[in-house]
Amino acid sequence: MLRRDLFMWADEVNIDLRAYGVAHPVFGLMNGMQWVLFAAAHTERHRAAAELVRTRVGKPDGAPAEATGYLGRNLNEDHTQL
Repeated sequence: MLRRDLFMWADEVNIDLRAYGVAHPVFGLMNGMQWVLFAAAHTERHRAAAELVRTRVGKPDGAPAEATGYLGRNLNEDHTQL
């Protein structure tokens, strides 16, 4: 739902979002439209992760959900050696 709202807002705003920019700590300078696209993709990633947790927690066999993070790494493992 938020993804759709972002795109609707970008279509309705009365300024050229490409004319404004702010630096992202990893990707560097991004203009307003790039931020809208980034936010939409990031929101979708979190939505998909929440859906995965919801479906796994609700498994009828009661098996625990696998906690996975970025790039599918298992968050239950010790990552101090990474």
